[in-house]
Amino acid sequence: MNRADLQTLTFQGWLPLGLGEETRLMAALPTCFGVYAFVFPGQQVRRIGTSDIAYIGSAKNQGGLRHRIRGYFHPGYDNRTNIRMQQHMRENPALMIGYVDAGSKDRAKLLESDLLLRFEREHGELPPFNKHRQLARLWHTSGAG
Repeated sequence: MNRADLQTLTFQGWLPLGLGEETRLMAALPTCFGVYAFVFPGQQVRRIGTSDIAYIGSAKNQGGLRHRIRGYFHPGYDNRTNIRMQQHMRENPALMIGYVDAGSKDRAKLLESDLLLRFEREHGELPPFNKHRQLARLWHTSGAG
């Protein structure tokens, strides 16, 4: 699974995610519920095969994708995920972000879960920046949705 696969699912945008890109990103990102992916500029070796996908996440709150990505630029002192993602952005200035409008909060959760499961099935692990994500299994096994 890689960026080309996401594009077949109508992911769009593919904008630079560097720390100096906040203004441009906020102007370009929509406020819809959606799923987003960070991608490396090239393929990375995974446990099985290669992929350029670094992270898969979802925006399920008011303000949608724009609000969720803004959080990575301004993490609260105790928001570990946003702090960790800001560090990844600092260490990987060539990251790009793409997104897809999911239409609803529940569809965003389900699509994120489906993509994480597919990635794990194809590569034997989750994307490297999703290290704390066990939600894919939980969402599908809890009967949620």
